[in-house]
Amino acid sequence: TLAAHLVSQGLLPDTVANSDLNITWTISLVQDGNQVESEVAPSSSNHLYVVGGAAPAAGEYETVIDVGCRNASGLSAPRDILNAIWSDFDSNVGNGKGVQNWAGLPMVYWGPACQRTLFPNVAALLKNRDGSCSAWSEFLMTSLQIQGVDARLIRVTPTLGGRVPRINANPFRRAVMNIWSTIPAQGNSNPETYFSDHFVITSSDAPTTIYDPSYGNAYYGTSVAAAEQDWEDTSLKSITFQYLVLNWLVDTNHVPGEADVTFMPL
Repeated sequence: TLAAHLVSQGLLPDTVANSDLNITWTISLVQDGNQVESEVAPSSSNHLYVVGGAAPAAGEYETVIDVGCRNASGLSAPRDILNAIWSDFDSNVGNGKGVQNWAGLPMVYWGPACQRTLFPNVAALLKNRDGSCSAWSEFLMTSLQIQGVDARLIRVTPTLGGRVPRINANPFRRAVMNIWSTIPAQGNSNPETYFSDHFVITSSDAPTTIYDPSYGNAYYGTSVAAAEQDWEDTSLKSITFQYLVLNWLVDTNHVPGEADVTFMPL
């Protein structure tokens, strides 16, 4: 029977941490309570993550843990952790960039693979390194939550009201948002621009800020409503109304200050 004892040369961190755990092993032969022989065995090295929140559930994705720990290492305050993790998302937009997975490979928003097959959640994003807005927002949300930072998913949809243009008796089919094509996204300088909905993140640790991880942009205001308007005035080019007959499309350009979308917490 082998009995193993692990002794650290220093205190384990009480902050978020991301480092290697190196262990030097010694095998000792003990007879009648006395060590009679010992030999230094090969050392081992394992990567150590210390998260700021609850222990990850079994099967949690390593990239979700890694993106939080590698950016927020040494931090403990939720707002500081939030800012550190967000810095990875807001600095990697454009071709050839993108937030990297645990292996150092970049991921993209609405890349070629996602255009062929929609990847709507974090599992699909991490598997294919390509995903939609819901996947990217879920990725940021879970990366924050596992570090003890509050994060909530928000769905953005067109607000129709009385603005639907009437075209004779042509039945109205749906409305889609048209995002400015000049806004680069994660690993993609020219992403898709037409969407029936979009997903962003909010946090009680930054209550008047909206985070859009797909495009790496944050939107601010003196209130939640002001931050929502900032997203709308900066991101939204128009609402496109689609009609059933002949698939007619009618664009209604967004006017700054107007409310053309609705933000719905999920």
